[in-house]
Amino acid sequence: MPHRKVYWMRYVSSLFLERERYIMVVDDQINQALTRIADAIEENGDTLKRIANHYDGVVPVMTRNAKRAESLAEEQERSFGQQVKDIFRPVEN
Repeated sequence: MPHRKVYWMRYVSSLFLERERYIMVVDDQINQALTRIADAIEENGDTLKRIANHYDGVVPVMTRNAKRAESLAEEQERSFGQQVKDIFRPVEN
Protein backbone atom coordinates (compact mmCIF):
# COMPACT_ATOMS: atom_id res chain seq x y z
CA MET A 1 0.00 0.00 0.00
CA PRO A 2 2.72 2.56 0.76
CA HIS A 3 4.11 1.86 -2.65
CA ARG A 4 0.87 3.03 -4.27
CA LYS A 5 0.84 6.18 -2.20
CA VAL A 6 4.37 7.05 -3.28
CA TYR A 7 3.46 6.31 -6.88
CA TRP A 8 0.44 8.63 -6.76
CA MET A 9 2.43 11.34 -5.03
CA ARG A 10 5.09 11.15 -7.72
CA TYR A 11 2.42 11.12 -10.41
CA VAL A 12 0.66 14.17 -8.96
CA SER A 13 3.93 16.02 -8.50
CA SER A 14 4.94 15.20 -12.09
CA LEU A 15 1.59 16.54 -13.30
CA PHE A 16 2.13 19.68 -11.25
CA LEU A 17 5.64 20.14 -12.66
CA GLU A 18 4.39 19.51 -16.19
CA ARG A 19 1.64 22.08 -15.66
CA GLU A 20 4.20 24.58 -14.36
CA ARG A 21 6.46 23.97 -17.37
CA TYR A 22 3.48 24.44 -19.69
CA ILE A 23 2.51 27.70 -17.97
CA MET A 24 6.10 28.94 -18.23
CA VAL A 25 6.17 28.13 -21.96
CA VAL A 26 2.86 29.88 -22.52
CA ASP A 27 3.99 32.87 -20.45
CA ASP A 28 7.20 33.05 -22.49
CA GLN A 29 5.26 32.87 -25.75
CA ILE A 30 2.88 35.59 -24.59
CA ASN A 31 5.82 37.71 -23.51
CA GLN A 32 7.52 37.28 -26.89
CA ALA A 33 4.29 38.14 -28.73
CA LEU A 34 3.76 41.26 -26.63
CA THR A 35 7.37 42.31 -27.23
CA ARG A 36 6.95 41.88 -30.99
CA ILE A 37 3.72 43.89 -30.88
CA ALA A 38 5.39 46.70 -28.93
CA ASP A 39 8.32 46.75 -31.37
CA ALA A 40 5.96 46.87 -34.35
CA ILE A 41 3.98 49.74 -32.81
CA GLU A 42 7.19 51.68 -32.19
CA GLU A 43 8.40 51.05 -35.74
CA ASN A 44 5.04 52.09 -37.18
CA GLY A 45 5.14 55.26 -35.09
CA ASP A 46 8.55 56.12 -36.54
CA THR A 47 7.26 55.44 -40.06
CA LEU A 48 4.22 57.65 -39.48
CA LYS A 49 6.47 60.44 -38.18
CA ARG A 50 8.57 60.26 -41.35
CA ILE A 51 5.43 60.35 -43.50
CA ALA A 52 4.10 63.35 -41.58
CA ASN A 53 7.41 65.20 -41.94
CA HIS A 54 7.44 64.50 -45.69
CA TYR A 55 3.81 65.63 -45.96
CA ASP A 56 4.54 68.83 -44.04
CA GLY A 57 7.45 69.57 -46.37
CA VAL A 58 5.68 68.78 -49.64
CA VAL A 59 2.14 70.08 -49.18
CA PRO A 60 3.00 73.78 -48.72
CA VAL A 61 5.10 73.71 -51.90
CA MET A 62 2.32 71.95 -53.82
CA THR A 63 -0.24 74.45 -52.53
CA ARG A 64 1.94 77.40 -53.48
CA ASN A 65 2.54 75.97 -56.97
CA ALA A 66 -1.17 75.26 -57.47
CA LYS A 67 -2.07 78.85 -56.53
CA ARG A 68 0.65 80.18 -58.82
CA ALA A 69 -0.59 78.03 -61.73
CA GLU A 70 -4.16 79.13 -61.11
CA SER A 71 -3.25 82.83 -61.08
CA LEU A 72 -1.20 82.41 -64.29
CA ALA A 73 -4.13 80.65 -65.96
CA GLU A 74 -6.50 83.45 -64.93
CA GLU A 75 -4.04 86.07 -66.18
CA GLN A 76 -3.74 84.29 -69.53
CA GLU A 77 -7.52 84.12 -69.86
CA ARG A 78 -7.79 87.87 -69.17
CA SER A 79 -5.00 88.77 -71.60
CA PHE A 80 -6.42 86.45 -74.27
CA GLY A 81 -9.81 88.08 -73.88
CA GLN A 82 -8.23 91.49 -74.22
CA GLN A 83 -6.36 90.36 -77.36
CA VAL A 84 -9.62 89.14 -78.91
CA LYS A 85 -11.29 92.44 -78.08
CA ASP A 86 -8.36 94.29 -79.66
CA ILE A 87 -8.72 92.26 -82.85
CA PHE A 88 -12.41 93.03 -83.25
CA ARG A 89 -12.26 96.65 -82.04
CA PRO A 90 -13.30 99.05 -84.72
CA VAL A 91 -10.44 101.01 -86.18
CA GLU A 92 -10.79 104.75 -85.85
CA ASN A 93 -9.65 106.94 -88.73
